[in-house]
Amino acid sequence: MVEHSKRYFRLNELEKQFGILPDEIRYHVEAKKLHFSFLLPSSHVLIGKTTPKGFVGYGSGYYEGLITVSPAISLSLFQKETVKCDAVFLRQATNITRWQTDYPFTMPKPNKLMRDWNAQDLDFAQQQLLTAKPYPKEVASGYAQLADTMDMLISMGDHKKDVTNPFSKVVNKQGALAFDYKPFEFLLSDACLLREDLARLNLIGSDTASKPQATRLSTQTEGNSSKPNRSTNQINDLIKNLIGLYPTKSAAALWKILQENFEDNDEIDPGSILDEVGDTELYWTDNRGQEKRLAYKTFRNKVSEYK
Repeated sequence: MVEHSKRYFRLNELEKQFGILPDEIRYHVEAKKLHFSFLLPSSHVLIGKTTPKGFVGYGSGYYEGLITVSPAISLSLFQKETVKCDAVFLRQATNITRWQTDYPFTMPKPNKLMRDWNAQDLDFAQQQLLTAKPYPKEVASGYAQLADTMDMLISMGDHKKDVTNPFSKVVNKQGALAFDYKPFEFLLSDACLLREDLARLNLIGSDTASKPQATRLSTQTEGNSSKPNRSTNQINDLIKNLIGLYPTKSAAALWKILQENFEDNDEIDPGSILDEVGDTELYWTDNRGQEKRLAYKTFRNKVSEYK
């Protein structure tokens, strides 16, 4: 009974309880189907959305709870056992507190930290797949410090009128401020995998202990000794994945998430099958390259079936 209430498992638990070996986990990480998660202690963070052109801030606040790292960071953990990163995905958006929407910096946008700032109410933000970054402080840039030092040296010389400060030109172009922050740091020993992520890949049942290891391996190797068989209906896998990411959302809210985020976020469409999501239907391409259509009514019924 206790096991059913667990939302996540450590790597050693997966091997001991379910017979899932690290090499099997690594396979799915390398295929970008599985990402490591961690428990983040209460942290002051910037929160927003990752887009192809960069990070867009929605607000800032404090967050404590489960986060998920990118596929690249997940894979790096197998090689380094400790990694640092400057962005994570929030898995418990309702844990956000002390929400502030005012742009908190004097540096203009875009800058090295973000492309833009698009303040949003917390209720709206919590409907999205959110990215968090460590909250930085503004400090004098390295060039600004060098320019100040050079100005002091020039003022002490005999020919100060004839000397130009080369760093001042850089400061005038780039600005005198820079962001300073401590990146997130994670250890492989602290890594966990969420139940819904494991269930999405049929590595464990959604509310049972696990499929027997022999059954799981035979399913993966049938007809292909090196790779698991792809789903015969990928759209069902996508819907189950979406429910796993947002288990409390209604079908209408899940559809809206697809509309607004599927092009920008691999978590939502990990198989990259979606082509277009409209108001009443979506289009996707199956593994044979054939275009398929799914009506919203069918999507709604599938959500009800899988929940």
